Amino acid sequence: EDVRRMAAEVSKGNRYYGINLTNIARDRAPTVEFRHFNGSLNEKQIQANIKMAAGIINAAEKARFIDTEDEIFKKRGNILKNTSRLGGTQTKMKMMEFLDLAFPRRKDKNAILNVFKKNEWR
Repeated sequence: EDVRRMAAEVSKGNRYYGINLTNIARDRAPTVEFRHFNGSLNEKQIQANIKMAAGIINAAEKARFIDTEDEIFKKRGNILKNTSRLGGTQTKMKMMEFLDLAFPRRKDKNAILNVFKKNEWR
């Protein structure tokens, strides 16, 4: 019930966010939909999209089992709590906040950023 309430609060009933949580908030199959990837035939872009989705899933899974006194967990929680919601506006700051949540290793974050720099963001 707590997860359902959190999903309803975060999504505000709107499925048009980068990560759609509306099915969790309702009495439907509890699925999460990644909506922020553009279609692409570029193999590097596809690989980066998969790595990003895996990073999000991995960060969420780790958050379930980490002691809340852990400093990295606190940092990620503060980033998430303080992230501004600008109605879908894409900014460099928001992208970096997002990547900080999903990729704790700088090497992984830089690899994803390099792919996005070389491809058009829509």
